[in-house]
Amino acid sequence: MEVLTKNGLLVLALGLFSIGARPLQPADCNGNGIPDPLELGSRDCNMNFTPDECDLAAGTSRDDNSNGVPDECDPPPPPPGSFVRGDATADERIDISDPTAILSEWTNVGYSVPCRAAASVYSNPACCCASHPGTDPAGMIEYLFKGGRPPDPPFPSPGLTWDYCNRDECVWQCIPCNRYPVPPPPPQASFSLGFEGCPAEVSGTTGEVKTFEVVAVLTTSGNLVGTRGAQSWSFSLGAENLKVVSVTIAGTDAAALKSFRTVAEVVDPGLDRGAGPQGPGAVSAVMLDLLEGVTLPAEGTARIARITAEAVVPEQPSQARLFFVDGKKGSGLPVENVVTFENASHFPSLGSCTINLHRTAGGLQLPGDCNQDGELDQSDAICILSYVFLGGPPEVLPCGDGGSGDPANIFFLNFNDDQGLDQSDAIGILMWKFLGGAPHFRGTACVTIPGCPDNAALCKP
Repeated sequence: MEVLTKNGLLVLALGLFSIGARPLQPADCNGNGIPDPLELGSRDCNMNFTPDECDLAAGTSRDDNSNGVPDECDPPPPPPGSFVRGDATADERIDISDPTAILSEWTNVGYSVPCRAAASVYSNPACCCASHPGTDPAGMIEYLFKGGRPPDPPFPSPGLTWDYCNRDECVWQCIPCNRYPVPPPPPQASFSLGFEGCPAEVSGTTGEVKTFEVVAVLTTSGNLVGTRGAQSWSFSLGAENLKVVSVTIAGTDAAALKSFRTVAEVVDPGLDRGAGPQGPGAVSAVMLDLLEGVTLPAEGTARIARITAEAVVPEQPSQARLFFVDGKKGSGLPVENVVTFENASHFPSLGSCTINLHRTAGGLQLPGDCNQDGELDQSDAICILSYVFLGGPPEVLPCGDGGSGDPANIFFLNFNDDQGLDQSDAIGILMWKFLGGAPHFRGTACVTIPGCPDNAALCKP
């Protein structure tokens, strides 16, 4: 250990302690109040007795990749020719664009994947390490979205591999990839994910479950290619104060086109991937049939999925929301919002849908007063029976849309709380009126009923 002298002070060359007029004190290069010897451990990757952050701050170590770790501690780069199997687009990510590019190479004259070795997802002796137009893209879809078999090594880290081939001209062939990775191509179109049919508000009686449908749409604009549109896409959808009941491609513009593979799945809201439950949502993926050159229109908006959701009407006004967000997980990997266009990944802008939830304003009514005379008696029983069996009078009931299925009329006229309107409610009125039976389950006082007109002038409890 070399001892140096500077301005009358002894300084230990190791830098662990300072000696001077004061007692021996540990060095604290980052000024955080913790002596350097006590915070080294994994924070001193190059073992020079100085925290890594101090090496970087002082410039004694470089961090060219900006990962917060001195470059001398980073793992060595993969050898030349390394690749990740399955990453057919060579963009150092695995998404729906990879199986799309594999299939496109077989159908699109003039297009070649940047790294053919990476496109050979599963070792294929019959083809001497080439991709297969059915097995490889279909297998990638299964892996990404349905928990299927992952690509063969090297995966998920870059590497080299030896693949066995049955063809006479080769027995063992090492497949390097001299074009991996490749810079992403410049964007040739813009994409956005959004919603159509999003209700501005949902209202009803407190606690009532309201069901509605919203359509997911994909919009293409600024297309520089001209005649071709999106080849495939995947989306991940989240929800707040809503339950996602179903997601389907049926009845959409996407369903009208021939597809190679489709996925539509409601996620498990309770699934915990380490950061708490993922919450409600859905995932979907569509890869169009490139064997027949099918794409979405080159410009405009296409309906790509129908989402059915449920909301519970709250006591106090609140908001619910549907939104696109990366990372929801169904049966496969966490899904990202990606569009494949010209065999490359494009990342759309992500829209949302906000719904105001509130109770329906209502009027004062005497529960069960079908004929609106302000009293509950046999005439109301006759009113219910006439509507149920004879179609009227009355032809319409007092509340909501006038039908027996309207929540307001069920709330108002359903005497025995069986959630329906039939002869048993008329019988209940007669039993209460003449035989001492149970009263209307909502009581005998006038109450405000959402969705009903105000009958305060005649209401007589």
